[in-house]
Amino acid sequence: MQEMSAKKDLHVVLRRSRSTDAAAIAQLTRLGTVTPCVPPVALFPWRTEADFLALIERSVICITATSKITGRVAGFVCLDDIPHVTSILAENWENTLKHNEDNNDSDYADVEIAPYNTLWLKSLLAPPSSAFLSHIIDPRDLDAIRTERKLLLFGYEEEDMISELLSTALINMPGVMQLLVPFPLDCKYPPIECLGKKSISLSDCFFEGSLLRIFASKLVPRLQLRLGIMEDYDDFVPEMLRGYGLITALPEEFYLDELLKDQDAFHKVIIAEDAVSHRVVGIMCLEATIEDQQRVSRQYMTEIFDKFRPMNNRKDTGNFSTLDIPNVVKISFFQIDPQYAMCADQFLPFVFQEFPYVEYAMIILPHEKDEPPFLQQFEHVPLRRYQPRNARGEVIPIPQGLWIYCRYAADPIWIQPVLKNDDVESISAFLNEPFVEFSQKNIATLLEDMRVSSEENTSRENLPQNSMSFMLQSRLGGEGETFIVGVASTRRVKVGEMYALRANYTVDAFVNYHVGGPRDYSVTDIHLNAEEGRRKFFRGEMQAVMVRFFYIKPVYRCHISFFLREILRHTNCEVTLVLEDGQASPFPPLLRQLLRAPPRRVQEKTPMAVAEMGSQGGDKIDGKEPVALGCLFVGTRRIIGDRKKIINTRIIVVGAGSTGLACIHRFLSVPYVHFRNIVLVSTDGMPAHPNQQSLLWFADHMELLEREQMGLFVGNPVRVVHGLVMDVDTTQKYVSIDDGTYEPYDYVILTTGRQYVVPNSICCLQQLIQQPLSNNQRGFVPQGTLALSGESSVEKLRQHLHDLDRNPHNISNVIVYGSGLDAFATATSIVSLGFSPQRIVVVSPETSNPFLDKDAFDCAVKLCNSLGINTLRGYYVTRLEYDDDGSALTTVVVSPVLFSEEGGDRDNTAGISNSVELGCSLIVCCEDKDIDSHVLSTLNRRSIVFDGRVIVEANYRTTDKCVYAAGPVAMFTRRYGTTPGFEDFNTRDVGTSLAEILLGVFGLDEFADKNLREVGDKEEEITAAQNQLYKRVLQENGSNGADFLMSGGALSTEEGKKNIAELQKKLPTYNSPVASRIRLPVNYVFFCSRSIDFKPERCLRLFYSNIEENKPVVTVMEELEASPSMNIEDLPTRIPEQNLFVIYIDEQTHLIDAVVYFGNGAPEMHNYVCLIGMPQSLLNLIYRYEEARIANRDESSHQSSKHEGCSHNDTGNGSGLNLLEYLRLPKLQIFFYDRFTVFYRELREKMRDHKDLIDAKARAFEFLTEESILSDGCRKKNLNELTAESSSFARQVQYELIKFLHESKDYVPQIYFLPDIRSHVK
Repeated sequence: MQEMSAKKDLHVVLRRSRSTDAAAIAQLTRLGTVTPCVPPVALFPWRTEADFLALIERSVICITATSKITGRVAGFVCLDDIPHVTSILAENWENTLKHNEDNNDSDYADVEIAPYNTLWLKSLLAPPSSAFLSHIIDPRDLDAIRTERKLLLFGYEEEDMISELLSTALINMPGVMQLLVPFPLDCKYPPIECLGKKSISLSDCFFEGSLLRIFASKLVPRLQLRLGIMEDYDDFVPEMLRGYGLITALPEEFYLDELLKDQDAFHKVIIAEDAVSHRVVGIMCLEATIEDQQRVSRQYMTEIFDKFRPMNNRKDTGNFSTLDIPNVVKISFFQIDPQYAMCADQFLPFVFQEFPYVEYAMIILPHEKDEPPFLQQFEHVPLRRYQPRNARGEVIPIPQGLWIYCRYAADPIWIQPVLKNDDVESISAFLNEPFVEFSQKNIATLLEDMRVSSEENTSRENLPQNSMSFMLQSRLGGEGETFIVGVASTRRVKVGEMYALRANYTVDAFVNYHVGGPRDYSVTDIHLNAEEGRRKFFRGEMQAVMVRFFYIKPVYRCHISFFLREILRHTNCEVTLVLEDGQASPFPPLLRQLLRAPPRRVQEKTPMAVAEMGSQGGDKIDGKEPVALGCLFVGTRRIIGDRKKIINTRIIVVGAGSTGLACIHRFLSVPYVHFRNIVLVSTDGMPAHPNQQSLLWFADHMELLEREQMGLFVGNPVRVVHGLVMDVDTTQKYVSIDDGTYEPYDYVILTTGRQYVVPNSICCLQQLIQQPLSNNQRGFVPQGTLALSGESSVEKLRQHLHDLDRNPHNISNVIVYGSGLDAFATATSIVSLGFSPQRIVVVSPETSNPFLDKDAFDCAVKLCNSLGINTLRGYYVTRLEYDDDGSALTTVVVSPVLFSEEGGDRDNTAGISNSVELGCSLIVCCEDKDIDSHVLSTLNRRSIVFDGRVIVEANYRTTDKCVYAAGPVAMFTRRYGTTPGFEDFNTRDVGTSLAEILLGVFGLDEFADKNLREVGDKEEEITAAQNQLYKRVLQENGSNGADFLMSGGALSTEEGKKNIAELQKKLPTYNSPVASRIRLPVNYVFFCSRSIDFKPERCLRLFYSNIEENKPVVTVMEELEASPSMNIEDLPTRIPEQNLFVIYIDEQTHLIDAVVYFGNGAPEMHNYVCLIGMPQSLLNLIYRYEEARIANRDESSHQSSKHEGCSHNDTGNGSGLNLLEYLRLPKLQIFFYDRFTVFYRELREKMRDHKDLIDAKARAFEFLTEESILSDGCRKKNLNELTAESSSFARQVQYELIKFLHESKDYVPQIYFLPDIRSHVK
């Protein structure tokens, strides 16, 4: 590229500015003291770090140049949509401009100055390379000498840097055609004055001076476009053959010479040349046929473009019939030099010039291809339902992605506030058009806001702070009558409302609310009212506006970002917010321009505290409680101006389990990435959050917050397909659904998990009743058994229970067969349906404790027994009896499971004499799990290796490169040795890890992990598959060779063990605690949370309970006697609060390892999850527990004998310290804020490098080398030295904590006295 190669290489990297650049940018202004290279203060007044921080956060686009030589910031430019001169009104600056009569620049006479194509130059710093020379160098500093030499060798002038900064900024803002710079009187700055002319003056404003107008065409490389000729053939063929700059793939049959030769009104070839050097840099082949238009309309959902019907009357149709003329031109081939890729949009005006009879241009590209910048102005069109074969049985290739652009999208547009009743009538007519797809609630919101903003009799002074409505208008073809193309209504957000949103959503991650001034680190006293004390520190910077209604016609949706910027300009706000609760459908194209603010884990409070907070008021948004809100989307001028990465890759997630949902949630939580084609295939669709389910049939593991899961609904980011996966065609790459539909894919993610099945031990009992042949069939289910594995099975259970209640002659029981928490959850749900608890029997073949704590288990069993639910632990089903027809189950015999003394194996015949016979009509199975049979058959059919579960590599990939799996359905290959199952970990961690690895596969470098092993060779895949299958055959035959292969032969050696240890380092790690929650009858709840490596035998047990003898109170006896037929769930609520709470603390590390709760109170469960991994000293738990225990022992002598000899393993009801109330103390609430958990994690990482800690570790290591064992005395000595008040380690920790409390005092209740630390803050 001659023009761009002739351009001087400045050896700088240009990127979007970050907040951390502000200090370095401010230092550039000081270079002017040595070299006169800084613009005058009258032109650009910004000089301090705070000034540039405000510019970066509040402007449309800021570019920072970083030197490759010095690594320092070398330049800065800021463009905005409003002038920085206060004498020019920001909201209507376009009305103050007027052209001078002596403007003779005829080349740009047709370029109007309007907000949609104009930005203001707000700041510019471009010192020459000589300004960075130090001039005085130490001759011994070789690096400094080398840097000085490079600065002299690759020197540049101020004009070069200005041109580089402005051209980069304008290339990234393709709609901007000109820049305006306000020059005060007698102000001079020659480096930018030479780029344009001061041809614009102003009227009706107080600004005295003129405007410099800089055209983008003088800075951005221009393309000279023409029709192709035969001589162009030789210029492009070499580039095409090596794939250089290809936007579309090279067709199999592509004859460029014939295309150049046979051009007509419907087939053209456009050639792009550099406007200066005239070197050929791009080619575009186009064809317009009615056949292509009809085929595209059949394959894609073109209804949003009215199936390409003409929007305007046809012109210049010549001698052709209007019905035969297509209305869309197809870009069949496109190649452009990558250095000109950002200029590709210059082709579009010339395309419509050569095809005057079409209104649309389309291009078809593969979905998995990165979306080029050329498509930024295009609109993606979804594919219709795909059928792999036509009526003749021929295979139909899967259509690729379609993008559409309309010629009228380039027409001038402008925004107009709704101020008159005539505007309201025009918008009402606009809403009645058939293309508007909004609910009545959306329209009612818009009409309400319009009536408020258009009332002429109401006082206008309060309206700017309340509601405003806007119209986006245009003229078709740039001429004719004005019409509405978009509508929006907004409402200002008050400061208290903004803080309520910030408390519920992590808005602070995207918006800097401290640009107006430094943080307040002055002394802070304790307030009598903690909430009112918090409000004293509210700040009003970055004012926000809430968008309540938004719509733009499909043709003009490339202007959504401009519409949002104009809303901010006219409302004089900095932040735009969209708050959706899922009750009304939002506008998805709008949400794609904004960032999804992740919901915070709102700190749970007791009901009394909530009531006190509610009385304060002022924290509601439009009459709603912030806690109950759904999803918040946020945008500033900087966010709206940033270009987001669009991933069109077709991703199919099979299974709506927690692993799959966590994976999708991680995809959607990447702020700068938008996924367009995520499909979830699930039998029951998208599940509701457990908090929203009236019945909890299974244990809730609390992976996703309620609002996090709601984010999977709002805006339809995920397309949900109801059904079962019957096949995955890895050749044609589509998934077959049981309803006859087919879903094309690029990647399939298997997260189906493992569902409950009827155990084989029960299936085998049918051999004497039914034919043996049927028993050998996979998926055989005996009569009278039901595996609880989805909504269909739950509905069958509901129907069976309903039939039992209606039949007074059938008083048989229902057996819940399971050993885990799910069995108790299922029994509770059956009771909640109104079924008699006396007819429920919980049979568990295992004798282990699923409740983690012995007392909690005892309470749960006694609760069930008190209600009449029988529990049989250590029993299994030994006989089934049916009626005479063999169709209905009548009797079930269960027998104890005894374990033989040799080896501990089960002896299933030892307990026959103690069998129990139960009248039963249904066995609900919640014990054994297995993979769905359809998934297994698909794996077998497609040669995807499985061994009981899907075999995956460390990157979750199966033997098929496009199929990934995670969760209980999968397991790591045995090459990594013995690894625990995915179900042993927090499934959110598993899903997040899977998503982050796939993000690296999709091309996001920050997620790419080169250490993960890729099985790229097809022979390796076949070998791996054969080895796995061979091992299975050996195992089934009982061969010793299987043991050899499983151990790897050589792997039994020390070298082999080391290899396995090295391989296991490549496996992902999961560290989050595992939580479980179930509902129990009579409003009792069980909850537990534990660390991954929790072992109760190595923990101290802090225990509190007010449940006497572990017998929970169910109801008052006289109430039951008065009404013996009373429904269990309708019992009065006068049951006293019953609580059991246990904390396990590791004896060695003193970290909290587990928390267990059982009771009918209101536990703060998410707060308790935060405790896992915290040191108990942070809460002073052991000290307070011992203190209360001793005091309690002194008060009661019989309690002291119970505690004697077991300091931390109390089992009595009165342990002294009420742990629940202790954790609710106001002074401890700070530890449960999500901000504190992040602060504490970062502080621990920061203090690891502290000198005192490193010295203490060195002393401990020296002691170990001498004594081999670290004594308690040495450990305590080192600890005392670190935590002494005089130690720098302790002072640093105290300073960091006080600084954190200062920075958090606007959202933390003010109950702390904070000293003044302004002199210590850097």
